[in-house]
Amino acid sequence: LAHMPVLAQALSLGGAVFLLCYGLLAWSRLLPWRGGAEAKQTAADPPSRRAVLGALAAITLLNPHVYLDTVLLMGSMGARQPGAFQAAFVAGAASASLAWFLCLAFAGRKLQAVFARPQAWRALDALTGAMMLALAWWVWTGAQAG
Repeated sequence: LAHMPVLAQALSLGGAVFLLCYGLLAWSRLLPWRGGAEAKQTAADPPSRRAVLGALAAITLLNPHVYLDTVLLMGSMGARQPGAFQAAFVAGAASASLAWFLCLAFAGRKLQAVFARPQAWRALDALTGAMMLALAWWVWTGAQAG
């Protein structure tokens, strides 16, 4: 990317737009005409498997950090390792990723009772929106400076 500043700026701006949209989407769930947190799916009315997998695919594949972190950051770090250590690096990175997502799943299970309350979803949406909008601003200003 150092040799392709236009591509670097385009990726940064794309990331900023993604974060902006994600933050606004989180905050839109706080609006009364969207039903707010009360419109969340309940255990008696869970989303379909297709809806869950579709949301998972969108969040994963449309997230620029997937490509920046996995391909560029981890790929460039792994490529710098001596040949014998590249497999160990890949195994370590994959193990760390697996541990992270297992911890998230475990925490999700433990926090299930907390998120049964609409106020918890409202607080999470407010925090998520604020964080995503702050990150969007940070990425946008960095892209403009570069």
